Amino acid sequence: MRKSLVVVAASAALAEAAFAASSNAQQPAVSVGDFAMKVSAAMGQPVTDRSAAVQTLRTLGVRISDPNASLTEGMAAKILTDLGVRVSTTSPNSTITPGKADQLAGFASLAA
Repeated sequence: MRKSLVVVAASAALAEAAFAASSNAQQPAVSVGDFAMKVSAAMGQPVTDRSAAVQTLRTLGVRISDPNASLTEGMAAKILTDLGVRVSTTSPNSTITPGKADQLAGFASLAA
């Protein structure tokens, strides 16, 4: 009984490690413009394209220089801070995954 429990636990750990490795590899980059769309939607102002989303945020006082740039934690924090949401990061140069971008964009609803 004990041996089979150890085998099951080891198999589960290996499966989890393999899933984590595959999910970290090849994740698409999120652009600043993509994030602007997510933020606009979270604030109740959905738009149809990235340039409209960037323009919407600019009218709210957000400073965005390159909508095509890869989104970093620092840029996401800056966008949210410009909207009045107090956030910070310890890794400002780290790129953001699509899932994390969705989570962060949800905080923009606090500014709406």
